[in-house]
Amino acid sequence: MLSLIRGCGGYTMISKDLLGCATSRNKGTCDNRLNIRRDALEASVLSGLRTHLMEPDLFKEFCDEFPREVNRLRIERGAGLAAMRDELPRIERELGKLLAAIKAGGPIEAIVEDMKRLEARKAVLKDQLANAEEPPPPPTSEHGGDLPSADRGVL
Repeated sequence: MLSLIRGCGGYTMISKDLLGCATSRNKGTCDNRLNIRRDALEASVLSGLRTHLMEPDLFKEFCDEFPREVNRLRIERGAGLAAMRDELPRIERELGKLLAAIKAGGPIEAIVEDMKRLEARKAVLKDQLANAEEPPPPPTSEHGGDLPSADRGVL
C-alpha cells in the first residue's frame, strides 16, 4: 500500500473519499496516477494494527495521536487557504491606493510597476484558490465517531 507513494511528492485528499498525488492531479508534473479510497486505506491501517500492533499501550498512543496529526494538518491547510483569501482584499486596497496616487500625479513608472506586481499576485492567488480543495473533514472510523473511541474495541 505505501508503495503507492514511493518516489512521489506525497498523497493528500484529492476528492471527498480519495487519496492521491495532488501534484499529479493538479499540475501534471508527477507520473504517479495511483490513488486509494480513504475507507480502504483506513481499513488497511486498522488491519495492520490488528495484525502487527498488539500492544494495547502502543495502539492507544496511535489512536490518540493519529486524529491529532490529521487535524493539525487540516488546520495548517485551512490556515493557508484563509491567508490567501485575506490577502486578496489587501491587494485590492493597495491597487486602489496606487490608482489614487496616479490621479494625484505620482511617479507613474514606479506606480505602474507596483500595480503589475500586485495584479500578478492577485492572479496567482485567484488561481490557487480556484484550484484549492477545502481540507477534508476530521478522520472518523466506519463505526462513526472518532478513531480513539470507536476502534479501540475493534482490535
